[in-house]
Amino acid sequence: MRQAAQNQHYVPKFVLRNFLCDEKHERVRVYDKESDREFTTSIDNVMAERRFHEFEFGEYMASFEDIACRIEDSALPAYRQVLTDGRLSRDPEQQAALAFFMAFQFVRTRAHREHWADLEQSIREKVEAIGGRVEDIPGYEKPTENNLKKQHLLSLQKSVVEFGPHIVTKHFVLFKAPEGRSFYLGDNPVVMHNDEDHGPYGNIGLAVRGIQIYMPLSAQLAIGALCPTILEHAELRLNRLGIPNAAVL
Repeated sequence: MRQAAQNQHYVPKFVLRNFLCDEKHERVRVYDKESDREFTTSIDNVMAERRFHEFEFGEYMASFEDIACRIEDSALPAYRQVLTDGRLSRDPEQQAALAFFMAFQFVRTRAHREHWADLEQSIREKVEAIGGRVEDIPGYEKPTENNLKKQHLLSLQKSVVEFGPHIVTKHFVLFKAPEGRSFYLGDNPVVMHNDEDHGPYGNIGLAVRGIQIYMPLSAQLAIGALCPTILEHAELRLNRLGIPNAAVL
């Protein structure tokens, strides 16, 4: 049923609380790239939007908020353990929980939702290029904000199930910020990098050879899920230097 609008986070508060500049009032320092300005605000106001996890379904409001909270709760023990221990346990259950959380965080953001609008525009351009109308495609829905929400939220389960296994098979590494420095958290916190050149098809993708996937866990710790080939290359280099493979953690 319709309820009062509320701010719903697409980056959970338990993550934001590890980047506070004011612990008593749970405030963070924010840099807005679009306006090129800095300000301090409560974590209630950042990486969240009104009814972000809800879409209208006739006279009702369908909500994904409870499901999102349950997914967060399932990852919270592993997340807290890493922060408390300051290391990865190498326990398969911990790695699976972290991989699942990274996959969920990767697809739940505003940036991922806007992907659906970009996809609609690409389809429209291709259809119109051959003299057609996208409105004539069976099942087509106008890309209103509500329809974008619906497409995005209904795709989350499939996306997490598909992406999670690609992440869990990576080599997990925990990074610590140098003394006097800290990690920053963005509103699209799971980022990817690849040093390999795969030609015109690009080198960024969860299953692409050489991919590196990163997510800050706190101002001091960040997790990396690295393609196993990166470790293999490191071992080869160490062998050439006469350093045993055990030196690679």
